[in-house]
Amino acid sequence: KIREKNILKIYNIIRRFDLKEWGGIESVCYNLSKELKKLDCDPMILATMAMSNKKSDEIENIKIRRFKYFYPYLTLDSNKKSLFDRKGGNPISRHLIRFVKKNLKEGDIIHFHTFGVMTNLMAYFCIKNKRPYIISIHGGFLEVDGKENHYFKNLYKKTLSYVKIFDFIFNTEKMLSNASGIICVGKGECLKMREKFYYSTISIPTFTFDSFRVVNLYYKAIKKVCNYY
Repeated sequence: KIREKNILKIYNIIRRFDLKEWGGIESVCYNLSKELKKLDCDPMILATMAMSNKKSDEIENIKIRRFKYFYPYLTLDSNKKSLFDRKGGNPISRHLIRFVKKNLKEGDIIHFHTFGVMTNLMAYFCIKNKRPYIISIHGGFLEVDGKENHYFKNLYKKTLSYVKIFDFIFNTEKMLSNASGIICVGKGECLKMREKFYYSTISIPTFTFDSFRVVNLYYKAIKKVCNYY
């Protein structure tokens, strides 16, 4: 079904989005959404309620919805949860997953800005329902520096996930393999992605918001998966 006036409905999915706890990924997601509005797109930002107690916001006509969440780890204290919220956590939100599953037909593109079990599950529903999805890699996937690697090792030390089985069934490798496109913020990671996966991968530096190239990738994805446009 082609949307009236050919306006693209885009769900930008991010781990957390709070104006007081601003980071690089939030900045990219927000500025991209802002630029997409100028191109007559209709972006919505979907996030967990990590570091925010507001279920919804609207900034410069960009709608933001947040959902309750939890971390699937045993013996998780409040200090560790706070660290997970700030950086590198792997949250699950049943409400967010349910929202995306319910509204898949309303969205032309699902654009993930995060990894993890929750993202992999939503990607699975996209594949099952033949909806195109894009994944943005904001650094540190194939190219991880020593400090980042050390941080994540310490972060997950002495934690035990009780949804480990999902990592095998709906894993990140499968999610990337079935994506309609990948956006990398670094050229090095982009080249490695192109070697590993055989589809459209583009590089967009963090200091630019080349919305025309992103929208072009959206249209290619829709044409490939849904056979229109």
